Amino acid sequence: MKKLLLFAAVLFLPLAAFAQGRVNFANARNLIQTNNQPYSPLGPASLSASPLRIGLFIGPVGESNPQNLTLALNNIDGRPAWATNQPSPFAGHFNGGSNFEIQGNTGTPISFQIRAWALPYITYNEALTAFNLGLPNVFNGVSTIGTVTPSIDVTPTPNLFGTAPGQISSFTVTSIIIPEPSSITLGLLGVGILSFFRRRN
Repeated sequence: MKKLLLFAAVLFLPLAAFAQGRVNFANARNLIQTNNQPYSPLGPASLSASPLRIGLFIGPVGESNPQNLTLALNNIDGRPAWATNQPSPFAGHFNGGSNFEIQGNTGTPISFQIRAWALPYITYNEALTAFNLGLPNVFNGVSTIGTVTPSIDVTPTPNLFGTAPGQISSFTVTSIIIPEPSSITLGLLGVGILSFFRRRN
């Protein structure tokens, strides 16, 4: 019996060593919101006109500093954990992998944050810099920091979005509004220019 248990343990060790933690990196509801787009009604449907990249950033469980979270990588092919938002009528939805294998994770609990930013910026930091400079049509947003224990067995992968402890419910994507000059403003500007030239003459 002891030999049988030892043999089973030896067989299980390679499987445990290669098992990777998996999460459901997707949302099935309109959980990405926006609150200040100037050209459409408020709500996630307006995001259909705004291509966004959505990334999964992770760190050790208990990490509360967003700067210490890094973009997760897929264990299968090493690609970054990001997705793009879907067009209307599914705006606000995205799917980065309902069975996303996190590289280097073997079921260890992690802290995570979902971030969204405007394309064609490659990274979140690039988009954030443009956003802070006040460039138009630059969208970005971050969720609160949640916690999750990735699954390594046949049970359903844990959802990042939801109302259970550690999950996130939604987050806001904002944009810099560059107000268009009103006709009154343009008229006053024209009057000012005419007055200036008249005084010079």
